[in-house]
Amino acid sequence: MYIKRDIEDQMSGFLDRPEIIAIVGPRQAGKTTLLGQLRSTFEARGKRVAMLDFEHPTEAAVFDDSDRFAERYCATHDVVIIDEFHFAREGGKRLKLLYDAHRDRTKFVISGSSSLELTFQTGKYLVGRYVPFLLLPFSFREYLRSVSPDLSALFGRVGHPMDEGFTPIGGSVEDELEQHFARYAVSGGYPGTVAAPEMDRQRLLRTLYDAYLLKDVRELLQLATARELQTLAQLLAGQLGQLISATELGTSTGVGHHALQRHLRILEQTYVIELVRPFFRNRRLEIVKNPKVYFLDTGFRNAILDAWAPLDTRADAGALVEQCVFGGLRRQFPPPSVIRFWRSKSGAEVDFVVEPSNTPAPIEVKYQHDPKFGKSFRSFLDRYAPPRAYMATRAMYRRERIGRTDVLAAPAWYWS
Repeated sequence: MYIKRDIEDQMSGFLDRPEIIAIVGPRQAGKTTLLGQLRSTFEARGKRVAMLDFEHPTEAAVFDDSDRFAERYCATHDVVIIDEFHFAREGGKRLKLLYDAHRDRTKFVISGSSSLELTFQTGKYLVGRYVPFLLLPFSFREYLRSVSPDLSALFGRVGHPMDEGFTPIGGSVEDELEQHFARYAVSGGYPGTVAAPEMDRQRLLRTLYDAYLLKDVRELLQLATARELQTLAQLLAGQLGQLISATELGTSTGVGHHALQRHLRILEQTYVIELVRPFFRNRRLEIVKNPKVYFLDTGFRNAILDAWAPLDTRADAGALVEQCVFGGLRRQFPPPSVIRFWRSKSGAEVDFVVEPSNTPAPIEVKYQHDPKFGKSFRSFLDRYAPPRAYMATRAMYRRERIGRTDVLAAPAWYWS
């Protein structure tokens, strides 16, 4: 059964536009399945569609000859869909030539498991010619569509906590949502794993991690060894949601500064981690340098550590919930939107800060039944007086006015 992806609504307005649609995201996040759905959508509109997979060398080889490729596909099809485009040689350069020559009659859709900047040289070739869409593993909303369609139907009527008029479902349904969320927070949302039995799910996630090291790192990025990257990933997995120090990471891995920065870029550009940098207005009073680290999926992170204990028994339960909220925010505010955290030099901290309409909005994560709006949270409100602020909780739903700020607290599953 096909599970509708949230980014389909974001993409719908671009299906009839000439720009290249570029779907990027981690391996096994569902890009190929989504491309198949797009193919059906185009064909239902009467379009002639060619669908290629550049992981197959014979199909990628045709792309090496632009004239031959254009004659075989562009001249005879309205839409050309290319999966695993990152395997193309000089992909950005060749695609630019094809797009410029055939944009009036051929729509291009591509996918890749690493960032366009890393493999396609977007900045040099495709600026103004493509629209990127980030496809991550299932959000909690998509996860429910897969495992509990009836509950998903109820959940689907509720918007995001930052939407006007948001109200949670309430009642006993919240208990069901909490149970599903506890599993999601540990196992994540990779589409091929969510419906599997627990032991199979763990094995599949570990296999996914191994495939990442073998294919994305060794083959695509042409690293002689993945050992240093593996060690770095394990260290970062143990520091989820914490400030990281390049000096400490370099000492622990034995990797020099430049190599460490390259490894961190690889982990970011292949959608394993994201480094969240501080929000600040006053360099004298606020942290401005060290980032915090988050993974793009909790299941992938737990596979690195082989850590599968239930959420309620874990010392890192708060960090996992914080990770889920970060994933939800990244879907709500896809690149180039920036997610930051705030920390003063006196120790006050807010987990996340986003800036819709260029106005800072703080989001604090406290996975407790009755959390308080603490001193750190109030410190941010006193300093910046944002019109709205938020808290992700375990079950509590509450609205409150603090100073000049309207504050909303809502369960973490609505944020994820």
